[in-house]
Parts: sequence; structure tokens; C-alpha cells
Amino acid sequence: MYNEEILILLFIIIIISFIIYITIKKVQNFNEFKKAIILQDLKLENNFNKINNKFNVIKEDTIDINNRLNDNNLDCLGQFSECEYNNNNCKKKYKIYREKKGNGKDCKYYNDYEEECKLGEGNCPSKCVGSWDLSQCNSNTNPHKKYIVSNNSNSINCIYDNIQPKHGNMINC
Repeated sequence: MYNEEILILLFIIIIISFIIYITIKKVQNFNEFKKAIILQDLKLENNFNKINNKFNVIKEDTIDINNRLNDNNLDCLGQFSECEYNNNNCKKKYKIYREKKGNGKDCKYYNDYEEECKLGEGNCPSKCVGSWDLSQCNSNTNPHKKYIVSNNSNSINCIYDNIQPKHGNMINC
């Protein structure tokens, strides 16, 4: 009988061990599940804070825009046009888009004020830059060199000075 009691006792210990093992596994699974929920909650809270911050920026910008629209003191808004080249002149024109209001700042220039542009600015021609191509100087049939414009800063017709040869001019070597 002693053996039967030992076997029963051993069987009870195995069952209790199995119950403890399952309980520990369930607790571990629950803890992992709890961690996952906490991480997801933190992520959601972080996303909510980002959305809330963006909302506050949009709200402040909207308030700022409304204040500007309702403000009785607006600065003048104006700017120059792109430089245009006509009849050997290159000029830009100032355009006022909004007159000053109340105690706002004046524009720097009056509407349609014209100003000379620099060479190469906007659509104005630039000074031509080039060099002589000497590749044909050693030719036996027609030794010549040719002037090649290699750079005009804005790819628009360039302006030659009085002593500068024109693009494509050829002279004997």
C-alpha cells in the first residue's frame, strides 16, 4: 500500500505542477498583453498630441489671418516685375498689389516705377564670354580660327563690347 500512496501523491504533485505551470503561462500572457495595450495607448496618446499640436498651429494661423483681415493697419504690398529687354533697354517695373491701410508701412516705390536692370538679370542680355577655337589653325586647306561664345549667363542674346569679336567670326591664324 505504501507504493500506491506514493503513486497517488506523485500524481497529485504532477497535477498541481501542471496547474501552476498553466497559471504562470496565463500570467505571462496577460502581462505581455498588458504591455502591448500600454504601448498602443502611449502610441495613440503621442499621435493625439501631434494632432492637437497641429490643430493649435492651424488655429493660431487662422486667428492671425483673421486679425490681419480685420486690421485697420496694413502694410503696402508691392514688388518688381521680371526684367524685360526692349529697344536696347532692360527695365523692371514696380507693381503695388495692396495699398497701405491706416498706420501701415508705405511701399518703397510708387506704382509703375521703372528701374534699370543689370546685365544678365531676368530677361536682360549678359556680357558675352568666349574664346578663339584654334582647332583649324593646323589645317592645310584653310587655316583659320573661329570665335565661339561659350557663356552668356542667362542663355539670352549677349552684348558684345566694341573690341570683342562676334560669335562665329573667323580670321586667319
